[in-house]
Amino acid sequence: GLYGFVNRKNQLVVGCKYDMVESYENGYASVRYHGRYGLIDRSGREVAPCVYEQEVYYSEGLIALNRQGKWGYVDLDGKTVIPFEYDNANFFCNGLAAVKKNNGWGYIDKTGRVVIPLDYQGVDETNKNPGPLYGMQYGMKWGYVNNIGEKVIPFLYDNVGPFYHGLAAGQDGKWNLINEKGIRITPRFQYIY
Repeated sequence: GLYGFVNRKNQLVVGCKYDMVESYENGYASVRYHGRYGLIDRSGREVAPCVYEQEVYYSEGLIALNRQGKWGYVDLDGKTVIPFEYDNANFFCNGLAAVKKNNGWGYIDKTGRVVIPLDYQGVDETNKNPGPLYGMQYGMKWGYVNNIGEKVIPFLYDNVGPFYHGLAAGQDGKWNLINEKGIRITPRFQYIY
């Protein structure tokens, strides 16, 4: 089937012509038309045309796009803000975005300046609202760094989750809840949801 959007009055606002649509976030939705991805506004106007092979992300005024196998960021006028030099890129949150280059993950700001060095093997991509701590993989273990790249919680964990209300799940064989200082505050569990 094909997808479009209706308003709260159940009136069709964007015609059913897309193979796939995502929910609107901050006034924009990622869509797929004939297998190619783009970005539309609430009126259905294509802000980023449906010409991209991978999904398009909008956040904090910038659009993450993949051009010829490399990721970069453009503004809403299509002007390149951060060059297309990354192997992978995520949305911006609190002014930072996770990016991957030459097998190393880190974070950049909205000018493209590296804030957390691209020295890590992974980032906690489940974290949709990072800060003040970022789950990062170094070698085979996970830990946390702050928003200026300082290692705050040692890289001792097999897996980590995002912080919510000052607590995160960390797995070192079994799961624990840890606080922002890395102190376990719960007994060890087989699973935490």
